[in-house]
Amino acid sequence: MFCVSCEMKSRDRAGRRHTPRLGRWHPTCCTPIGGTPHDSLRRTVHAASEQAQNAQEAADNDIAGARASFEKTREDYRHSRTEDLNNLDRKIAAQALESLETATAATWDEAKANLDKDWDALKSAVDKAQ
Repeated sequence: MFCVSCEMKSRDRAGRRHTPRLGRWHPTCCTPIGGTPHDSLRRTVHAASEQAQNAQEAADNDIAGARASFEKTREDYRHSRTEDLNNLDRKIAAQALESLETATAATWDEAKANLDKDWDALKSAVDKAQ
């Protein structure tokens, strides 16, 4: 004969009867309170599952926060570099216009040649950087 809850034989090594329904429990597997050992195992597995699910949700939230932070950092950097390039463009354009504005008929060819040379050097540097 076997115990329904733990499937142990009805007598232990000492010859004592194993009868959970009468209040005597097998010391290694039966529990008088809380049902069968299988119920205890189910509760343990359920608790572990909930803990794993909570840990996964926390990790997902951390990952989402890190991605949002990265996106913001990248956008801020891109915006800053765009502003720097716009400022550089304005300085170059102002210098070029100033050199053309102050050029006389006698210095026009030289001013135009210098501006073309500077333009070619800048364009070459930009093309090389890409």
